[in-house]
Amino acid sequence: MKSDVSKREKLEDFRRKVREVRAREWKRDAIRARRFTGEETFQQGIDLIKFAIHIHEAAERAGN
Repeated sequence: MKSDVSKREKLEDFRRKVREVRAREWKRDAIRARRFTGEETFQQGIDLIKFAIHIHEAAERAGN
């Protein structure tokens, strides 16, 4: 029993860490996208940043 709980906790901890890493990567990629020139590319970068922030906030609201 305790082993199952421990495995579940470890798995959930691993999943949380993966979500955190993904959120950081999305933010990093969004910031990198801002460095491009041109109005259309800039707007795409802004949209990507908004998306990354939205995903991060949704993950936080889910309690992860």
